[in-house]
Amino acid sequence: MDADALLDEIGAGAILMARMMNGRYGLGSSSTDLALPHYLLLRTLRDVGPMRVSDVAESCGMKNSAASMALQTLEDRELVRREHDASDRRVVHVTLSETGLARLEEAEQERREAMRRYTATLPPEDLRVLARVMATLIETMAAENG
Repeated sequence: MDADALLDEIGAGAILMARMMNGRYGLGSSSTDLALPHYLLLRTLRDVGPMRVSDVAESCGMKNSAASMALQTLEDRELVRREHDASDRRVVHVTLSETGLARLEEAEQERREAMRRYTATLPPEDLRVLARVMATLIETMAAENG
């Protein structure tokens, strides 16, 4: 397979895997009812802490408008809260609620169990290589789009 065909295969595979992870193949967090963008937003807030909407959007690779709409949905579901900055009331930070943290932990458990099933045929070394390659690609893409 030539280099272009290989890159096409990798790109198409990444898109297909993302769709599968967000849909009917067991990674859509059916019991927690979290779509993949919501999951990523909650995870970012848990890992980083309170953030402005623009910072959340940037961290998740989303446009501000898309992040704002998704965060509004999460706020309506009481999974996140908006809080005014104590030193500058014009600044609003989004923070993960206790309910949001519990929902995120349920979703992570579901996703982990599904990934365990899907990767069961891979040797541990292949999983380590896959994780390393994915991290490198994400870092490269973030730096380029940064």
